[in-house]
Amino acid sequence: MRVLLQPELGSRARTRMREQHVYYTLMLTYLVLPTVSQVQFKGLSCATLASGERYLRVDTSVECNFETSADYRLILACDIPLIILYQSIPIVWAWLLYTHRQRLNPPVNDPRRAYELRAKDDSIAHLSFLVNDYSCALYYYEVIEMVSYLGS
Repeated sequence: MRVLLQPELGSRARTRMREQHVYYTLMLTYLVLPTVSQVQFKGLSCATLASGERYLRVDTSVECNFETSADYRLILACDIPLIILYQSIPIVWAWLLYTHRQRLNPPVNDPRRAYELRAKDDSIAHLSFLVNDYSCALYYYEVIEMVSYLGS
């Protein structure tokens, strides 16, 4: 962070460095989001016994009863904010893509030319892994893919 604030660096160098950090942060979220989400939801899965009692599948010593189990309340108190955090990642992606939509989908009639313009634009290089597999008109589709994957 100190490097970004040094006055010797020009604004162009600081911008480039910030975009690199954003790129790697987005890439990390892209790689870990599906696995972390699955683990979070599996961690809250309960099994119902014949007696009607419900226990966590991952830790059968914890009863799935919010009113009587302090351990279950603690797990929910820790897990639900993290679930909200991780499930909001595609919303952040969508916001980033939306704010750069003019550069991601250049207003030209030729789709090949639009793709070339997008590929040469360094100001959106940090979003490249989210959009490179799709035509310019479908720049937002990776968000839809991830949301559908998380929903299944």
